[in-house]
Amino acid sequence: MGLPSYYIGLSASASGGINNPGVARNIQTVGEKSDKNSYALSFMVEGVREEDIAVVAKEGTLIVELEKEYDPQKVAHSNWDKSYGIFTRYIELPEDADESSLKKSVSEGVLTVELARSGAA
Repeated sequence: MGLPSYYIGLSASASGGINNPGVARNIQTVGEKSDKNSYALSFMVEGVREEDIAVVAKEGTLIVELEKEYDPQKVAHSNWDKSYGIFTRYIELPEDADESSLKKSVSEGVLTVELARSGAA
């Protein structure tokens, strides 16, 4: 049994800078999987450096935050006042997710977050 769809869809919320509407396109959920021992979520974070990504699990919520600087020269039709954006996503975790086991990795523009299940052997 995987994460119920509401853990990824309805419970996720996002906020981004008003001058940077494109930042939301840079943290899409692209996958989820689970087994008897763990949960894993994947997000597209293309163009964001790993050191600019913060992932925290607390009080039953996974918080993914990224910061991205924009180069207006590379963005078509750009009229942004700022070239900087912060994006935060909140995802409700299943009750048996072990928040202290959180691991994150970034490879080829994909952030993968893994959490063990409480009591998993």
